[in-house]
Amino acid sequence: MQAEFGARARIDGAGRRRRPGRVSALAGVALLAAALTGCGLTIPADPDGSLERARGGELRIGIAAEPGMSTDAHPPEGPLPELGADFAESIDAAPVWELGGEETLVGMLESGDIDLALGHFTPETPWTERAAISRPFAGSAGGVDGADAELVALMPLGENALLSAFEGYIDGRGLAR
Repeated sequence: MQAEFGARARIDGAGRRRRPGRVSALAGVALLAAALTGCGLTIPADPDGSLERARGGELRIGIAAEPGMSTDAHPPEGPLPELGADFAESIDAAPVWELGGEETLVGMLESGDIDLALGHFTPETPWTERAAISRPFAGSAGGVDGADAELVALMPLGENALLSAFEGYIDGRGLAR
């Protein structure tokens, strides 16, 4: 009977054909998951450890001044700096501010000089190949042209734990769009 289905197929007591390969594959997946968990691997992860470094320390936030959203004072004031400071507090970090134009801030994200960039970055931002983009969130009322803005935050590429924490923050505050 085994020859009919090949060397790997078996017939159980109820006459059903069983494939031990599926059981072995599932056991392999379970074993791999247990091994990765034992190694302390977490998903999402930050290859450069941005979120872990910021917790209990400093979150380096770049701000692009925009009328109605952020001043160019040091420290900056306005709805975006308030958002950044509140996010930093949510991860037990103190905000450290860097002011700059959008291209300067993207360069600072790439070089690891800042962890988060806030400004008038919209979902249509051209920086998608140089920075990770958060899900859209509600900008300030009274922002550019006095209207609500749909904004995104920029973070270093690959720093997915930090991105996930930020998106959890905007979800929790009812800001996500």
